[in-house]
Amino acid sequence: MTGINYYRIKQTDFDGAYSYTEIRSVRHQTKNVIVSPNRTDGKLNVTSELDNYDVVIYNTGGQEVQRHMALSGDQSLSIETLQAGVYFVKVMDQTIRILKF
Repeated sequence: MTGINYYRIKQTDFDGAYSYTEIRSVRHQTKNVIVSPNRTDGKLNVTSELDNYDVVIYNTGGQEVQRHMALSGDQSLSIETLQAGVYFVKVMDQTIRILKF
């Protein structure tokens, strides 16, 4: 979520009394990440503005099936060993992005 997000926290005590914190703002400056193609021929292309990031691939059961470390920019990752199916890609630097392919 690029931009400014506002939040406050409500605290509820055991006796039901509650209070709110002051409203806080957080500025997010995310960089784009694109994973392609949706149907793959054994290669997964990651296009990114990030430097030093990890790409982790999970199956639908939440198990990590592959992990790749990328130093910068665009990467072409071999996923030939994965069976046909649905997978989730987590791209991590200081922030986390989860994509489905």
